[in-house]
Amino acid sequence: MTSRDIDEKFHYGFKACPVAKEQIADRVRLCDELGLDHFFCELYLDGIDISSEKIKKKILCHLPVLKGRCSIHVPVVDHKEGFFDPLNFKSGYIDNAADLARRFEAHLIVLHRCWGFNSEIEWEEAEKRFNNWILKIAKDYEDLTFLIENFGFVFRIINGESKSFMSPLDHFFPQEMVRFNEWISKNGIKNVYPFLDTAHANLTLNLLKAWDIDPDSAKDFIHGSLHEKIKEKTFYINCLEDYVSKSLYPYFHVNDSCSLRPDALTSTWLDHFMSEGIVPGRGDIEWGPLLTKIQDLFDDVIIIMEVDMKNPV
Repeated sequence: MTSRDIDEKFHYGFKACPVAKEQIADRVRLCDELGLDHFFCELYLDGIDISSEKIKKKILCHLPVLKGRCSIHVPVVDHKEGFFDPLNFKSGYIDNAADLARRFEAHLIVLHRCWGFNSEIEWEEAEKRFNNWILKIAKDYEDLTFLIENFGFVFRIINGESKSFMSPLDHFFPQEMVRFNEWISKNGIKNVYPFLDTAHANLTLNLLKAWDIDPDSAKDFIHGSLHEKIKEKTFYINCLEDYVSKSLYPYFHVNDSCSLRPDALTSTWLDHFMSEGIVPGRGDIEWGPLLTKIQDLFDDVIIIMEVDMKNPV
């Protein structure tokens, strides 16, 4: 495969806050500087009240430059400590996200696979309820495509202390993706797909490495309903490439993270579990095997360089 073939396969984009005019302009400038012939921007709805007409008008002022060249990203938790847990989703939120997507001709909306943060809900019940929620969304908004993102951990610094938040559907292991796609097919859903965040996948791999080192300590970082499934290797990955298959949508969040060594002390785990959003090459994800598999499986790929929002190096 030549470099030209790769250039034609991959289209690059960046993340930006939709109300930050200077960020949108910066992403356009960055694409021009890099000579990218396909500008794409993922609009990250962090801390934004998209039900406000005033806010909507501010976002829609970017319509000329972004029309048909952006996606909408709903966060797991925003900087105001607001959780976007489907169990407690605000009424009308998806309606407003869909309204923005349609106006921008942004047919992709990113959601996360989670349900019941820090609750006692079991995995089976959470999967059933999440799937029912997705089924309703898929039918209510058939003209839009919903991408379901894997994620590793949710940590927040609150009053100077790091706190973890766990859901029974954390990590979205490849085995769960198989189940999810089988369920999608069974229900005739044509507009919902899983997709991959590389750093989140590496954090999941870090968790499994930690489990091999000290299972009892690793349990502190994962929802109780997943313990037996990891112990019995019902859910597992051996490497990041395990996540990549034709069942994924060809849309990737690409950012680096720090891999846990087999002899890592438990005192160092948290630093590794919180490492994401690093510029590729500054962490230690092995990109060669991962990107080769993506190249082999997909013909038209969007890669969102999901790094520092203020200055995506």
